[in-house]
Formats: sequence, structure tokens, C-alpha cells
Amino acid sequence: FSGSVDTSAIETKGTVLTQSAEH
Repeated sequence: FSGSVDTSAIETKGTVLTQSAEH
């Protein structure tokens, strides 16, 4: 994950994992 994505992952891990799969 990127730095910004890593920070977002801390807030919403499940959501970020899903969005990462899309992108």
C-alpha cells in the first residue's frame, strides 16, 4: 500500500482492502 492508503487503512481496513482490489 502507498503511504496515504496505509493511513486510510488504519481508519477503515476492510473498505481499503476492497478498494485496493478495485484499483
